[in-house]
Amino acid sequence: MKRPATPLRWLIPLTALVSLVFSLALLLMGLQMGKDTEGRNSFSSGALGHRAFLDFLKAMEIRADRLTFPSFDSPRAPLFFIEPSPKVKLGGRNLIFSQALSRRLRVGLPTVVILPKWKRSKGRVSLLPLSDVKKILGAAAEGMPSAEGLEVRRAGLTGAGRVKGGVLLRGTRSLPDLVVDLPEPQTLSLGGGGEVLLGRPGAALAVGFPGREGPLFLVSDPDLLHNFNLQRADHGAFWALLLERVLGAEEVVVDEVFHGKGRLPSLWAQMVRFPESLIPFQILVLLFLLGWAAFHRFGPARGEKGAVARGPGEFVAAAGMVLARTMPEAHLARKYVEWMIRDTAVRFHSGDDLAEAARLLDQLAERKGLEPAALRALEWAEEAEESGRPWEETAGPRAVWALRKGLFSRPGRARTTDAEKGA
Repeated sequence: MKRPATPLRWLIPLTALVSLVFSLALLLMGLQMGKDTEGRNSFSSGALGHRAFLDFLKAMEIRADRLTFPSFDSPRAPLFFIEPSPKVKLGGRNLIFSQALSRRLRVGLPTVVILPKWKRSKGRVSLLPLSDVKKILGAAAEGMPSAEGLEVRRAGLTGAGRVKGGVLLRGTRSLPDLVVDLPEPQTLSLGGGGEVLLGRPGAALAVGFPGREGPLFLVSDPDLLHNFNLQRADHGAFWALLLERVLGAEEVVVDEVFHGKGRLPSLWAQMVRFPESLIPFQILVLLFLLGWAAFHRFGPARGEKGAVARGPGEFVAAAGMVLARTMPEAHLARKYVEWMIRDTAVRFHSGDDLAEAARLLDQLAERKGLEPAALRALEWAEEAEESGRPWEETAGPRAVWALRKGLFSRPGRARTTDAEKGA
């Protein structure tokens, strides 16, 4: 009677399969789940966010990655600090912007710092006090000694003239003249070293410090890349020219640590988050299934094995099985006949010639009243090998075995005389 299937047998594999499918699906679609729109960060699609800037880089076929853990000297591509905070707390320790910038510049890696300008308070947006902006500017000057004497100001832009949609600012050898349209413009004033990229030394929007260490570029007004302002005037052209002509970038890394969005890598923290938490859940299910299967029988019980046979017969059977699996049966049958003829004839002091040995055995068989079968067995074996017939259909092996058995059936072993050997 067939044993009915246990419902648990199907429940456990089904649970594991569903967990696997959901894990793969959620991991693939996880990037579209939960977009963070708070604060100044590159995830945001709000007015002061930078989502448009990242989409702009993608349209330029420039790869844009986010740096979410404090390893500032590892990205070799230009690193953008967009509106950074002077200090953040991560993993129980304080991270200082000036130290992070110094580490990066010390190893000679290009860095772009976009100064902050706006702040959020109780749902309202207002201008950040200049004293807070100067903290970031001072951190940049501390990281790059040649950037000393910088000042940040807020005043109307004066350039080559006003045009429809903004003010035309002078470029340099790296950038052409560009039109900008900024509310409450925020500019930089150079005190000594440095190169103006856009504007004039007393009111510049972008300056560069190639220096002996890592190249540093400062952009005074973040409205040049905010979502609400990137499409205005020549703001998009400014970033395109900066990336292509000045930085020569094929990849850009945007810092998120000093936006308060950083995190320390932790396998445990990753595994307890959804949907990654389904992976350890699936492992537990599979371990439970393995433990359950180890103590339950599947299918009918097997019969008890008999005692293992012993003796030379088992050795002969094993040797025969190995030989049968390593050569064709017809060839093995012929070799068996030849070996039997040679082994039998050598006991009667026969020579090495196979046909002569078979003839000698047939003569001995006639003298003892047995059927001479050695030559005939040899012919059968050769015919079987040529035709490819299985050895069971040939009489050669059986005939030569019967001949050998008959020759040695009487006590003692017969010996041929010199006359018999010459017959």
